[in-house]
Amino acid sequence: MPIVIAHGQPKSGSTFLYTAGTILTEMTNNVEYYSFAESVAGPDFKTFQGEVSADYLEDLAQRVPANKTLIFKTHGWMADDVAALIDGYHFKAFTSFRDPRDSALSTLNMGAKERARGDTRWFSEIEKMEQLKNAIRSQWKNTLGWINHPKVLTIPYYLIAGAEHSSVRALASLMGAHRFGPLAAATMADRREATAEFNKGIQDRFVAELSLADLKLTQELWAKEIAEYEELSITIMTRLGHSMLYQSFSQMRDKAIRKRLE
Repeated sequence: MPIVIAHGQPKSGSTFLYTAGTILTEMTNNVEYYSFAESVAGPDFKTFQGEVSADYLEDLAQRVPANKTLIFKTHGWMADDVAALIDGYHFKAFTSFRDPRDSALSTLNMGAKERARGDTRWFSEIEKMEQLKNAIRSQWKNTLGWINHPKVLTIPYYLIAGAEHSSVRALASLMGAHRFGPLAAATMADRREATAEFNKGIQDRFVAELSLADLKLTQELWAKEIAEYEELSITIMTRLGHSMLYQSFSQMRDKAIRKRLE
């Protein structure tokens, strides 16, 4: 053990962090991730879990040797019994979050890609910003449940975009793999372009890429969520030692928004 839960607001760099987590488990376990996961959890083990239960976690804990680590990804809600298990030792968790406007844009981008490929996942149905009104609100509320847990490591998208190595090193510290942090960060830098679902890795794309009508609409649809995002961003970026990066990114963003709205 430990069992590591890789959570994240959809389109917030969660796959990037999960991939870094699998690399760290390979380094600490000294075995290829998927082979190890199948050997301890069985051939039906799914690296992505829609929802997570305490029973599931406790079953995994019985299977994973005391000196090994297993990680899996989820976008699911934090149930009360799962929250009670996350202790920062036997059961660990991290999450990531992003400006709801960027999350919406990235979801629209993914929908266009999937329609072009002929895929039929949920993303492929999303063609207009209005379709995301409730989804973005729900995803944000879901993510707050993880962010507000005192033992969950929270990594803002700003950190992934602007100081990628720091985000990986923070993850390594959570996982008790401090010594592998620099190597894992270098490995992820090499794999950045190949990381699945990691669309562009650029912060605040919505400012320039949304139509003016959609830019205004997003600020109406998710005013509450955007305000909460802003407050969390400065708090958590400061806690992680990157307040200057936050200020630089947010000032550039706000200046660009004002210019577009003139």
